[in-house]
Amino acid sequence: MSFDGFFRIVVADDVDLTALPGRIANQGVYYQRVSDEQFPDPSALRLKPPSGVVQDDHNYLADGNTLLRPGVMVSSSSLPNGQWKSTTSGIPVMDLSGSPFITVATHGFNPDDEVWHPNPKGTMIGKIVHSISGTDISLVRLTKGLRYVNQTFGTLDEPEGTVLNGLSPGYQPHLQKFDIISMNNPFSGRADGRVLAVGIKIEGKDVMHHDWLYMDVGTEPVDGSCGTAILSDEGTVVGFFRYKLKDPQHCYAVSALELREGKYEICGQEMEF
Repeated sequence: MSFDGFFRIVVADDVDLTALPGRIANQGVYYQRVSDEQFPDPSALRLKPPSGVVQDDHNYLADGNTLLRPGVMVSSSSLPNGQWKSTTSGIPVMDLSGSPFITVATHGFNPDDEVWHPNPKGTMIGKIVHSISGTDISLVRLTKGLRYVNQTFGTLDEPEGTVLNGLSPGYQPHLQKFDIISMNNPFSGRADGRVLAVGIKIEGKDVMHHDWLYMDVGTEPVDGSCGTAILSDEGTVVGFFRYKLKDPQHCYAVSALELREGKYEICGQEMEF
C-alpha cells in the first residue's frame, strides 16, 4: 500500500526483514508479517439473513417484471442442508464480441454455477460462464428474456439513482486519495466513504489490484455486500466490494480495472438477454 510519505508492505513470515530496503523511491517503508495481518475467512459468508436485521430480499422479478439492476440480492443454489450464500449483483459488461454479462463475486456461488435472485426460493436468473483468475470477479449470462439496466437504485439524495458511466482508470487524477466513494447494496443500503490508498495483492503468479477504502458502514452488516460496485462521485466504477477488516474497520475492493484486463467493458445502456 502506498500512503503519503511511506509504503506499507505485508511479507511472508519467513522473510528476513533485515535484508529489505528501509526506503523505496525516497519514501519510508513499514513492513508487517502476514501472520500479524487480520485477513478475514473467505468462507465466512452469510448463509441466512439474521433475525432483527432488515434486508432488501424482495424479488424484483415478481409480477411479470423482467428488469434487474446493480445492487439486488443474488445467491447460490441451495445446499443439501438447506443453506445458501447471499451476495450482491454487480454491473452490466460486454466482451470484445459484444456479448452481454453481469458481474458477481466468485466466492458467493457453488460449483454448479447457478445464480438465483433473491435466493433459491426465488428465481434462477442465470449461470456463471467465466471467472477472471485471482480477482473474485465472475461473469454471468442471464436467462433469456431478462433485462439489466445500467443504473443503481435511487436514494433520498438521488431519487433517480446513478447511471454508471465507465470504469475508473484507478490512478491520478481519475482516482485520488480521499476521493468520496459510495456503494448501494441490499445489506447495508447506501454507504459512503473515502479512498485511503491503492495497492496490489500478490498470490503466486496472480496480481490483484486493490483499492483500500474506508466506508462509513457503522455497525451495519456488510457480509453479503461482496460484488457491490463502488462508485466515485462522477458515477465511474472504482471497484467491487471484497471484505471489511475487524480492526481497523477498513474495507477492501478489487479494482474495476481487472475487468478491462480481462477484455470486458461496462455497458452504457440497458441490456436485454
